[in-house]
Amino acid sequence: MKMNAIERTERREQIKATKAHLEIVVEVFKATREETPAATVAELVNRLGYETAREAVAELVNTVGEWDGRIYEYVREWAQSVETAATHDELRSHDIYQPGDIHPAHINQIGEAMREYTPAEEIPAEEATEEEQRENTLDRVAAELEARKDRSAWGRGVNAYALELVEELKERATYEGRNPEPGAECREWMLNGAQDWAQYSWGGSSLIYDSDIAERLCTPSELKKTRNGERRPNSREEWLDTQARALYQACNRVSRLYRSIILTPGTIYAAALAALPACDIDHHASDLYLKRTPAAVALVERLDNTALLSVFRDPDGVAWYDLPFCFSPYWENPGKYW
Repeated sequence: MKMNAIERTERREQIKATKAHLEIVVEVFKATREETPAATVAELVNRLGYETAREAVAELVNTVGEWDGRIYEYVREWAQSVETAATHDELRSHDIYQPGDIHPAHINQIGEAMREYTPAEEIPAEEATEEEQRENTLDRVAAELEARKDRSAWGRGVNAYALELVEELKERATYEGRNPEPGAECREWMLNGAQDWAQYSWGGSSLIYDSDIAERLCTPSELKKTRNGERRPNSREEWLDTQARALYQACNRVSRLYRSIILTPGTIYAAALAALPACDIDHHASDLYLKRTPAAVALVERLDNTALLSVFRDPDGVAWYDLPFCFSPYWENPGKYW
């Protein structure tokens, strides 16, 4: 069906707008590339408004071919759910391609941040309970693991162990009433009383049958070679030793992810500097104040403990978080900040 003159004009304007919006996305990305994807999205929303920014980011994701595994499946599904966004085929038909200035991995991160972005007017009035916050942190670790696309059978097996270790962390966090400290305590909780991963594996804390371990860690050809675990995996190890090695790698994977997600009173100020504009950060003595924006909400949700967190409003009615003892420069020179 042929378009009339008005429809052709509207179509041309729409194409021009799409190209202009993608150019703005590239411009904002370049300006914020040293910050977080959340900061990039916040600036896009500031420049374009929420709905237009959402459409532009969805179209940015859609410029990347479906063969490219660096765009996670759930990010693609989100982009395709934005009804006003042009599809990959529609973009290509008008010679609109993936911007060369943004790597697909960064496009994926921007898509993730836009997918999770909550407009200011939609911020829930009630804060999450401490229990919900603990679960959210560990759920985020699990989500990051589930989103991995390991190519090797070994990598996928390590990831399966990592997800099981996260479940152990959740159980311990529920019992303790808090999340573990990053580093040594996090690893200790995952070991669940064992001295090391060999003791954990041989003590029956994970898979106990050779056939199950082989199935989790081997390729089809390796399974055939070992007769589904009846033969030893190599001349130096039993299957439980091989499992211990995989568990060690899984623990490292979880520990790195957890450390990158969790924030403490000593690290949230640095994270705020990286994620928020200077006008959204203030302090008095050792107390840190963050304007209650979506980006600040995302930071606060990553805190390991919010027992002292409160919200107040300034004389203009703007909501701010009050985080006692979290302004870290104070502790380096207390006399300077009184």
